[in-house]
Amino acid sequence: VRVVRPALLTVKSVMPAGTSAPGTDLTYSVLVTNGGSEQAAGVTTVDSLPTQVDFKLGSVTTILPGGITAVVQYSTNGSVWAYTPTSGGCGADVAYDRCVRYIRWTLQQPLGAVAPNNSATFEFIARIR
Repeated sequence: VRVVRPALLTVKSVMPAGTSAPGTDLTYSVLVTNGGSEQAAGVTTVDSLPTQVDFKLGSVTTILPGGITAVVQYSTNGSVWAYTPTSGGCGADVAYDRCVRYIRWTLQQPLGAVAPNNSATFEFIARIR
């Protein structure tokens, strides 16, 4: 019997690694890989920002296989996805928003099961307060 199904693996990292001083911009990366034997449809990834950081406007990037697009949404509470980041939001510095607590990426097409079309990378920058 051969089981056919997607199998998603998510790995999160931050650069620079280790302890950093306030005012440092951190680049967070989330790598999602489908290691299964079938395409993964309806893939959504949600990442939360620590309360000690402020989201940098315009810093979200995606690295996707050809033909795949993603919708990016922001939330202040993880349940309502209608927030639009604003420069200085919630008392942050210009070009940063302290209100953003969650970022959600939703793939609009299935993630393949064969490399190199089986992985997607989502990144954003946040500054330590």
